[in-house]
Amino acid sequence: MKMSKISKPKLVKRFENLLWANTPRDWVLKSIYFQETLFVSISIISQTEDGEHFRKIRRSFKQKKIQKRSSDLWGMASDCVEEMKAEIK
Repeated sequence: MKMSKISKPKLVKRFENLLWANTPRDWVLKSIYFQETLFVSISIISQTEDGEHFRKIRRSFKQKKIQKRSSDLWGMASDCVEEMKAEIK
């Protein structure tokens, strides 16, 4: 089965960029846009006294939800990143 590549709408790209801009430097963000949903996977490697720890966080964002918050995309992206930071602590 061959899948065609669907380009992300501009608003979704803007949200993705703002999400990336709000993440800490050592987080690696990967995303896929499929069926009007942005799927985001964030890899986090942290150094502790016990050694290196690897963590992966996954989120999905429906295009409709992004459109509803289009007037405050920066705030939405910031809120999402703060939620993820709280989750890993």
